[in-house]
Amino acid sequence: MQIIKIKRKKEILFFPLTYINEIKGQYFVYFMDGEGYKKTKVFEVLKEEIPDRWSEPSWLEIMYIYEKYGIYCASTYVNSDIKEIRVRYAIFQKAKHLLSIDTDVEFFELIKLDYFFASLGIPSVDILKMDEEFGKRDSEYNPDLALYRGKPCSLAEYVEQKLGERYAQIMRAVMKN
Repeated sequence: MQIIKIKRKKEILFFPLTYINEIKGQYFVYFMDGEGYKKTKVFEVLKEEIPDRWSEPSWLEIMYIYEKYGIYCASTYVNSDIKEIRVRYAIFQKAKHLLSIDTDVEFFELIKLDYFFASLGIPSVDILKMDEEFGKRDSEYNPDLALYRGKPCSLAEYVEQKLGERYAQIMRAVMKN
């Protein structure tokens, strides 16, 4: 998908070239939440592209798109509230220095948001949902009793034992306040 760069007021914004945002003659017509459709003659079509909307990029990929191009490009892939993207990005920021797009896509998908706090714009991880998910994936882990292979084990300890120190560091980072 092509990306359009515009300068609006004193801000640089990026938009995906989609059915909502399009080039009409000499104008780029784009949609701004809360403001409706706007148009500008001053725009640039960038040479780089982002994945097609229907390719369903992972949350980690969406976070890197958000970081580089902002909310309007990132929101192309998500059918939920923009607030969720911003909350996920705040969590991503906590562990960004530990994450790699090459190896951590699946693990980042396991990080579950606490949707009550997310609806308030507060980045928070739902460790109970994560605990349940790990319990479903590994029969040796019992989240209800906090046991792994029959021995007491917290979620963080489980992640360290099962996936290694690096993933334990990611868990600790995203769970920090």
